[in-house]
This record gives sequence, structure tokens and C-alpha cells, in this order.
Amino acid sequence: RMHRPDGNAALLQVMASPNAAARRAAASALAALGTSEAVLAIQRAAVEDADPDVRRISLMLAGR
Repeated sequence: RMHRPDGNAALLQVMASPNAAARRAAASALAALGTSEAVLAIQRAAVEDADPDVRRISLMLAGR
């Protein structure tokens, strides 16, 4: 279901959420999608996210 373009867009929006747990979950889901937009969002979060756990998880996911 999440391979739909609107699902990808929704997950990208969650990456801007103030909720760190939601951003961690979205990063994992985006990694599973593997689209170029998803990869860029994960790479950005690995460097720029305010939450250290989101950065750590995103860094791990970006290295897959």
C-alpha cells in the first residue's frame, strides 16, 4: 500500500513532524520504499535532525 505516491508523500511530511518517534518510524518506512526522495530524506535526517536517535537510525538506514 505504501508504494503509492501519496504514501511516499505522507511519509516525507512526517519527517518534518515535531514528534521524534513518528520521524523514526517514517525513516524506517521510507527506507523500505527506497525511492530517491526517500533516500534523500533519510540522508538529510541523518545529518540535520534535532533528535539524536532519529539521526542515529537514519544514519544506519542510509548505510544499507
